[in-house]
Amino acid sequence: MKTLQRMLFQNVLYVFLFSIFVFSFFLSLVDLFNNLSAFMRNNVDFLSVLQPTLFFLPKAMSFSLPMSLLFAVAFTLGNMYANNELIAIFCSGLSLKKLVTPILILGLGISVFFFVFEDAVVIPSMRIKTELTNKLLKNSVNTNVNNVTIYSNKGKILYNISSYNDLDKRLYSVIVLKKGTNFLQRLDAETAEWKDDHWILKQVRMFNWDPKTDGVTETWKDLVEDFELIEPPATFRRKVTKLEEMTISQASEFISSQKSAGFPTLEAETDFWARISFALTPLIVAFLSSSVGGRFKKNILIFSLFLSLAIGVVYYVLQMVLKIMATTGVIPVLVGAWGAFVVTAIFGVFLFRKAKT
Repeated sequence: MKTLQRMLFQNVLYVFLFSIFVFSFFLSLVDLFNNLSAFMRNNVDFLSVLQPTLFFLPKAMSFSLPMSLLFAVAFTLGNMYANNELIAIFCSGLSLKKLVTPILILGLGISVFFFVFEDAVVIPSMRIKTELTNKLLKNSVNTNVNNVTIYSNKGKILYNISSYNDLDKRLYSVIVLKKGTNFLQRLDAETAEWKDDHWILKQVRMFNWDPKTDGVTETWKDLVEDFELIEPPATFRRKVTKLEEMTISQASEFISSQKSAGFPTLEAETDFWARISFALTPLIVAFLSSSVGGRFKKNILIFSLFLSLAIGVVYYVLQMVLKIMATTGVIPVLVGAWGAFVVTAIFGVFLFRKAKT
């Protein structure tokens, strides 16, 4: 039994590694040709053009992992069935469940690797690729903003600014409103500068609630150093980084800061959980391909490729539709993020029960 399992494992692994190479190569070519005309318009030399493509390779490998595993398992099992090897194995008393156990373990291992690889390698490399592409195409990124209102400290502090300069970390025409159950204080400042971990307001007009007189007092100060004003400059910066360009820890911090600032986070939360669920895709495709791989007896290569593409398209479309429904509030965030995974897993169980064994 162990010999047969080891043979199947090795055959799947060889096809899997070759498939990753082929799929990654073609995806890199697609990315290269997608920007080639823009590079040519900017007279970018060939070696410089290759740099963003090289940094795209980890992302291409990440895209290729699930489909490569699905193809490898379906192709290997299909080959064994066409050569009557599966029939001999099943007649010897070895069930399909026991035969493909190493494949499912491989799928789980690849899922863990997929998650770590995406976070540690793909995200940083894509960030560098974007920066290189913008530099070569001379695309400028503006991080300054105008007319921004932000809630902080769970809605207890409100910032309203006329503009923010990201170069010197400075706010202009600032209004800060503090409140508890009632109004507490209002600060109107010409500018505010970030120092270490808080804002320093300059040329400040202060309005404070006086409980003794049940009224508001007004004072002027050249400088106010308020350690309650700790909302970081990144909150005021124009959001040029998408959640898909952040690591898991960065995405978690981003969602927390958006929540504390009073911004909607449905889309960000859905993308966050969808990334975690998507990491388990290799396990799901290993399960699915184990269920249907033995159904092919002719044209194994073509049918295996077709199966890989068909399941991949259905899975991605289903996930996209559920994510859109979650971001618009039609369904809960976790349903939108994990729905495609759960539906595919149930379908895989159904196919596995119907598989030849």
